[in-house]
Amino acid sequence: MPRIYTDEQFGEGVSIHGAPLDAAGRDLESRFNNVPVGDMQRRMIPRTFVAGWSPQLEAGVIHHQFPFLNSTNRNDLGVAGDIADGVVAEVIYNDLRVKGSAADGINHVDDAQYVWTITKYFVRPVILHSLGLTLAVDHPSAHASGPYKNDWLWGAGARPSGYADGDSTKDLSVVASVASAFRPTEARYDDVVATWNSRNVASEAFSELPLPATPVAGFGYTNMVPDFLSASMGAETIHGVHINMDNLNVCIPERSRLRICVTIPHYINLEQSWGGLEPHQQAVTLTGVVLEEVR
Repeated sequence: MPRIYTDEQFGEGVSIHGAPLDAAGRDLESRFNNVPVGDMQRRMIPRTFVAGWSPQLEAGVIHHQFPFLNSTNRNDLGVAGDIADGVVAEVIYNDLRVKGSAADGINHVDDAQYVWTITKYFVRPVILHSLGLTLAVDHPSAHASGPYKNDWLWGAGARPSGYADGDSTKDLSVVASVASAFRPTEARYDDVVATWNSRNVASEAFSELPLPATPVAGFGYTNMVPDFLSASMGAETIHGVHINMDNLNVCIPERSRLRICVTIPHYINLEQSWGGLEPHQQAVTLTGVVLEEVR
């Protein structure tokens, strides 16, 4: 008998006495006299969770990389809490903090990745329906020195093998994983359930600048490709990239932790396709929608 009706369980070859039968009868009577909506029609209602980061006010001054942290566990990063010298086993088993975030051109020796992670805990089972990530700037100084001063295209400088001048970068990733029920605090046991990786970042660009009804001098664009700050336009607006992961339909078990990791690049030996790495000057917004069963 399903436990949604009663916690009493009966089986062949098991002795049955009055107390469990009475308890099961009371459970059934109570449920039939007050039938839950979910028994009459299975319904799923959406629940939205939101996380984000407000940009730092000082323009052009790097005080930190928050909310992003280095994704590599190395003892030479000079950060308290990194792997101690001589602990070789930990370096091997947990060299990188995020699964499924590899990017062309990142060797994790000179170049690096920075990760922002959030965790959600679900008491009841849910279905992960969608994730949306927006990285945006709107301050002129942030635009000039921050990660969005270009169009996410490789230029004529040093670039990864296989990319030509004008190709889009593929160095932003979003990874959703479910923690192990037995070792929830150890990320190496996570199960990756959804990823956005190895895709053209430039294809996800957006801008709030209006599209002119007719081509006019100074705008220089007549299609839906976003345009950003330029001297001829004389305007500044919110712009950046928006990643939409829809119709995921991933089942999240009850009492599970969902980890979402956003990874951005930091190149040393290659052209800085994202400009200067100043994550603190961008507004980061992450939204997620899960479906819960009506009970």
